[in-house]
Amino acid sequence: MIPANTKRNINPTYSDDKNALPKKNKRTGLTDLSNAISSTLHISSKAGENTEKPRRVRPVVRAKSEERKSFRVSESTYESDSELPTRLDQTIWMDPCPDFDYDARNRGDPFQVPEYAVDIFNYYHNRELKFRPFDYLHRHPQLKKIRRAKVIDWFVRCQEDFEVNHEVLYHSVKMFDLFMCASRNMEQFDYIGAAAMIVAAKLDQQGPPLPDDFINLPLGQRVKKVNNYERKILTALKCDINFPLSYRFLRRYSRTGGLDMQTLTLARFVLETSLLFYEFICVPDSLMAAAALLLSMRMIKTGEWSTKLIKYSGYKLEQVEPLMWRLNHMMKMRSKVYPACISIEEKYSHPIFYNVADIQLLPDRRPRNEPVGPPIGLGFASINKSKLTFED
Repeated sequence: MIPANTKRNINPTYSDDKNALPKKNKRTGLTDLSNAISSTLHISSKAGENTEKPRRVRPVVRAKSEERKSFRVSESTYESDSELPTRLDQTIWMDPCPDFDYDARNRGDPFQVPEYAVDIFNYYHNRELKFRPFDYLHRHPQLKKIRRAKVIDWFVRCQEDFEVNHEVLYHSVKMFDLFMCASRNMEQFDYIGAAAMIVAAKLDQQGPPLPDDFINLPLGQRVKKVNNYERKILTALKCDINFPLSYRFLRRYSRTGGLDMQTLTLARFVLETSLLFYEFICVPDSLMAAAALLLSMRMIKTGEWSTKLIKYSGYKLEQVEPLMWRLNHMMKMRSKVYPACISIEEKYSHPIFYNVADIQLLPDRRPRNEPVGPPIGLGFASINKSKLTFED
């Protein structure tokens, strides 16, 4: 184990942009979070670790009771999945721009892995509904939308302070939501948040933060409780934590569409802001990325939804535009709904991010008093409770 006082060099890796965030005084993780959320619940001992011995390789038939314990929700449990925009079937559709092959242009680049890029993103597309969180707030009386938003706002600050990449931020949010789906009556959101960020950083970053970096947690219990929640998260999610992330889809779309860095950065601002809003957690990540990019393109006037974007996203304009207008409404309402959650806006007001937070939004087509949320068919679908139970 790395000693807590060991000096670690964590290099900023901000994906496409080569510029790193400017050096500044470090803020300590969880300093502000404890003021916003309570941490009074003792960790329940009901959910033990998975100590099952490895079995021989053979076809496994799972009992119905065991199958219902899985935190993941299959497509059949959602009554309104048929209303979701259907991504184009890559095996039967007509290529809208057959003369353009983005990956062929990158042959020989080991970082782009062009030989596998299409398969990688098709794999992520096929896994999206397996990791679609449902409406879990009723399971946690102490967790309200505003409290969740403050946790996400704190994640954003930690991403900057610990100098980890953006994948860690999106992974932490997704992991937090999915763990909430798999548990009940949680209150220690500070420990859960710290554990989720550490697990995400271990997956996406070479130098993850340590429990001792979160100095606002009680010293005597800090490492033990955070490590305990790391185990609980991995056990609940069955160590299947390579989630499809909207951030990765966005980067792929921007590259294949040949868009400039300012357009991509503005889309990141929109997409990151959407993390605050509980209402959007069940929208497919690939569609969220497409809608954020379309909104950015229209705000900067860098073009429309091209055949290249149709080819590599699998979505047509009419499938993306309704969600785009809801994201535009969300951006206008953010300061009213979550006035205290300003970390994202402050972050993208910096010149290194092209001051994209200052760019004017599109005129709002939604009524000013309309609640923030996705279009009908993309929100929380009804779940067949008789086919889905959870073990706490």
